[in-house]
Amino acid sequence: MVQAESMTTHKKYTGILWRESEKKRYGGRADRCYYIKYLDPTTGRQVKEKVGWASEGFTPEIAQNRRTEVLEARRTTSETPPEADPITLDELAAQYLEWATANKKDRGYNDEIRYRLHLRPKLGKRLLTEITLKDLEDLRTKLAKKLSAQSIDHVFKLLKAMLNKATDWNLFTGKNPVESLKSKPLNNARVRFLTRDEARALLDALAPHPDMHDMALLSLGSGMRFGEVAALQWQDINFETELAHVRDAKGGHDRFAQLKGHVKQMLLDRRERLSRVSGYIFTNTKDEPYPEVPRVYNKAVDAIGLNDTSTDAKDKVVFHTLRHTFASWLAIQGTPLYTIQRLMGHKSIKMTERYAHLCPDVQATAVETMLKG
Repeated sequence: MVQAESMTTHKKYTGILWRESEKKRYGGRADRCYYIKYLDPTTGRQVKEKVGWASEGFTPEIAQNRRTEVLEARRTTSETPPEADPITLDELAAQYLEWATANKKDRGYNDEIRYRLHLRPKLGKRLLTEITLKDLEDLRTKLAKKLSAQSIDHVFKLLKAMLNKATDWNLFTGKNPVESLKSKPLNNARVRFLTRDEARALLDALAPHPDMHDMALLSLGSGMRFGEVAALQWQDINFETELAHVRDAKGGHDRFAQLKGHVKQMLLDRRERLSRVSGYIFTNTKDEPYPEVPRVYNKAVDAIGLNDTSTDAKDKVVFHTLRHTFASWLAIQGTPLYTIQRLMGHKSIKMTERYAHLCPDVQATAVETMLKG
């Protein structure tokens, strides 16, 4: 072992020591052997390590670089958290859904449904480290048999968010497999809308269920989404201006929906019947806003056969079909696309252009009128 008193501290380079050989010579003087000294952050002890002899090509500069590398490696090791014990996706979901309940606007309601129905059956018992790209591709193929492309996209966005949170919480250190899943182009534009007769038949079928009937009528006559209808409160209604203040609409922006004719009258009758001027307009048996479309809606749709010939998910009549019907009827009567965009709350006119094929052929009419003149 090298004795400490035989070592000399280099005056220029911090943490570099050297000692001279009693026998070897190099460059006209005694050969020098260089060492590095540092405090190990993992143990808190002073450490000396040999670098090499000058006759072997080592210099104080090389020793200094070596010391820097060692310190950086030790520091990285000390800062790396211990590897977490493997957990299953079900165990992660319990923590994630608790977080979502406390932090998300919908209190994690949609996340809970998507996890319970679509992720848990196939992946719930799997360790996070065992979930592979092949598992995800197989799951997507299975979901495609019953869900729309947009719904499938929501499922995998949830899984990606869960695994990212697991990384943030030091529960998972691997690569998020969802990042390797190649996304497919989404074509989720609904083409199915109700005829006037179908809409009347649906409202008649819902008549025995006042809440569901009124929610459907409101969406059909204003273009509001189900979540917007469910969140609507009496203080959001202005009967004088015939407007509903839609708060925190999709995209995070407020907007105003028109309340005309039968829709306005329905709300007036409802307010008188319930004797309410504040709070949510539509509440369930727990006196809470409806978290999802009541099952009676789909039962009514099935009872009058609106989906009897539908094979594509985009063609099926769902609650959102009412909003799509609102825009389609506007387009058919010749309403300008810009006006439809404003009424629907679309952020981009491209979203509204899906209704262009329903508009009267204004261009052809314009040319014919010009030629006749």
